[in-house]
Amino acid sequence: MGKMGSPDQTPGSSGTKKTVRSKPEPITIIGTARRFAGPATSPSKLWDLLASPQKNALRRPIGDRFSAQGFFHHPDGTYHGHTNAAHAYLFESDPA
Repeated sequence: MGKMGSPDQTPGSSGTKKTVRSKPEPITIIGTARRFAGPATSPSKLWDLLASPQKNALRRPIGDRFSAQGFFHHPDGTYHGHTNAAHAYLFESDPA
């Protein structure tokens, strides 16, 4: 890498310059924004949800959100536009 993280320039075979990149530079994630489904209101509660998925899953999405009957057809999951997922995690609050 060149100065200040810029790529090094080397002459190409046609006289033009090619960009040569070194290995990627490390980054730091300072914070995150998130909204989780179900009872997960924090990252630690998300891990609890993932550790005990059957305890918190709803049996098919509830009717006041949308009807899943038209989408839940093929148990093998190979039919385009349909699902074989019988459980869902939904937001408990209004996301608006």
